[in-house]
Amino acid sequence: MATNKANADLRAAVLGRDPAGVRAALDLGANPITPNQYGTSALSWAFWKAIWTDTDQCILNTMLRHPGVDVNQRLGGSGGWTALMHAATHGHTEACTTLLEEGADPLFTDDRGWTAIYKAAWGGHRQTAETIINWGGDPQKKSNNGELPAGAARRAGHTSLATWLDHQHQLPRRVGQIVPLNEYTTYVYPNSKGLVIFMNYMNFTNSAHDMTRYGADSDERNVRYTFELLGYSFKYHQDLNYLQTETELSAIVKSQSLWLIDSLILLIGTHGGERTMFRTSDNKDYDITWVRDLFSDENCPAMKNKPKLIVCNFCRGSYREDEKDDVSAAALGRRGVHEVMVKGKPRKALHKISHMVTLFPCSEDVSALRNIYSGSYFFSALCTTLEGNQKDELNAIVSKTAKALENQNKPLPQLVTEPPFFKFVFKCRPQSKGVMDGCNIN
Repeated sequence: MATNKANADLRAAVLGRDPAGVRAALDLGANPITPNQYGTSALSWAFWKAIWTDTDQCILNTMLRHPGVDVNQRLGGSGGWTALMHAATHGHTEACTTLLEEGADPLFTDDRGWTAIYKAAWGGHRQTAETIINWGGDPQKKSNNGELPAGAARRAGHTSLATWLDHQHQLPRRVGQIVPLNEYTTYVYPNSKGLVIFMNYMNFTNSAHDMTRYGADSDERNVRYTFELLGYSFKYHQDLNYLQTETELSAIVKSQSLWLIDSLILLIGTHGGERTMFRTSDNKDYDITWVRDLFSDENCPAMKNKPKLIVCNFCRGSYREDEKDDVSAAALGRRGVHEVMVKGKPRKALHKISHMVTLFPCSEDVSALRNIYSGSYFFSALCTTLEGNQKDELNAIVSKTAKALENQNKPLPQLVTEPPFFKFVFKCRPQSKGVMDGCNIN
């Protein structure tokens, strides 16, 4: 009885857009996919809104993280509909993106053979249909009566959408392959997907002085523009405390969406401490080595044998390389890009790490520099280099970034790679946002 009441409370909280009520009901044992006597679950009710709000998105995220939730489960009483189909029907593009990132299958059909794209077409939601196509949905998949999504759109009076769908085709889903090349590995992804996650810490508590990272908002704009231009999906988090940082990283590692992507780039911008330590918004130290360990083969099997790039932007000491101290600068490696080949386990790491690169903004014991108006010099140089050299492999990108920083008399980046080493190429596909191309560099 207690569970039945909790499920009823959950459905009421979802309909009432009450995030606190949703969390309370889940804590009492409610299950988002348990149907009521009419076969309707709280998860399906979440999409029955004319307008999708940030509150609805928060509630959806909360329910999807509940243990035992299968994002592809047929929701009772709905003709075999999945959550993605519900979201597509109402044109809630942001919800569709979240579900696809969590592993929703865009090729599933309901009892009539309607896919999520078909439902988006019937409702006249082009942006939603385009998003699902970019995640591997098939706009040429027919319903049980032989009708294409374009036909459904045309029958519903959405002529321009129907014409657009007539010329769309399915993008291959995970089609990456790994090809040995001497001591390197070349990643070849004709039509693959990449995900960028940016954790930006700008404001800090528990400090006797102002630790605000003025200019860090420019980093968010620069990074988002560059990687969306390159065709990546982009997720942004700001000012997470220690517990939130740990929770979010754990959620990323466990996300089913990682099985659907071919590369992951995690960017971290914040204050730093000694070498590998960075600060969360509550002014606590977090070791980047722990982050690397989270994405080890054992902890994150979804990213095994796939490139993982961790890009750090925080101070690693107090020495300033722009102070023209030639002796100290030489001792700290200002002669060129500092590359470290890690052959063993990194400090404090517990599991095998492979196919991973960590890029620091400076050598150990050196400060990373930031302009209070235009943002971090490192991120600015990296973004400019990526935009102008999209066909260069990663090592060349780092070298050109270092050259740009050297010309400004700023600290040089340090590259840490985990065997087997790899080369990786970024190539722009602006006509298909959210999709990343790699290319053979033999």
